[in-house]
Amino acid sequence: MKEDHYRADTLDITFDVTKTTLEATVKELCDKAEKMVRSGTVLLVLSDRNIAKDRLPVPAPMAVGAIQTRLVEQSLRCDANIIVETASARDPHHFAVLLGFGATAIYPYLAYETLGRLVDTHAIAKDYRTVMLNYRNGINKGLYKIMSKMGISATIASYRCSKLFEAVGLHDDVVGLCFQGAVSRIGGASFEDFQQDLLNLSKRAWLARKPISQGGLLKYVHGGEYHAYNPDVVRTLQQAVQSGEYSDYQEYAKLVNERPATTLRDLLAITPGENAVNIADVEPASELFKRFDTAAMSIGALSPEAHEALAEAMKC
Repeated sequence: MKEDHYRADTLDITFDVTKTTLEATVKELCDKAEKMVRSGTVLLVLSDRNIAKDRLPVPAPMAVGAIQTRLVEQSLRCDANIIVETASARDPHHFAVLLGFGATAIYPYLAYETLGRLVDTHAIAKDYRTVMLNYRNGINKGLYKIMSKMGISATIASYRCSKLFEAVGLHDDVVGLCFQGAVSRIGGASFEDFQQDLLNLSKRAWLARKPISQGGLLKYVHGGEYHAYNPDVVRTLQQAVQSGEYSDYQEYAKLVNERPATTLRDLLAITPGENAVNIADVEPASELFKRFDTAAMSIGALSPEAHEALAEAMKC
């Protein structure tokens, strides 16, 4: 390939938190990206490989979204490809967000390096090629599933830059600069909040005396990420269902109602009416059950076991 037609340049998306801020860095990245594309860069590589104790990474979706918007506004987007070299992309959702906000291609170097280490330590009994291909195939299948929600004709080319996401918990300043066009209804975390999170994560990461925490994002870990369906909730729910005792249900309800804010509904409360309905006018549960319907709950949205259990319940 001729260098003139496929010139590649790397844009460092890390920053020194002692000298600048996250918001200022994102704006500076947009200026640099515009200048590089105007000067002939065709393959614009956004890289966070320079992460260090004193350098924090700009979240890859922020960098991609902001640069994508700037290049479109300046009518330069068709002149360049945005390649993202990041440690933050691990699962299909991460890839979908990057693609949806403008990435042409993604190189998840930390994911590959981690898999390589697992092969070296014999934690995975397969060769490098097989492991890497399995990971890539898994990501591709995850992307197929995500894109299929938009119809059978959805392709990476049509999904790229589509911004088919709704922002939950992002400040208007963040959405306006990095995720322009995305729906955001409730506001939320600002650039300062993200910068503090990055700083806290960096401090933990560079404590060599401490092992890496599992976190519990994917699987429940005591003291880690809160899970709505944690062992205590599941246990009390099963107890309430099996015993039929109201006291058991109250124990289950207390765990759910007093949990940490996990979803938007946890921030809402029911306002009681001024006039209570006479209990004699309330339908018994046996009458309410007759109007229950599970037809819209497809097996694709459930597991086969749950689908069969619902079918049996509807026969009762």
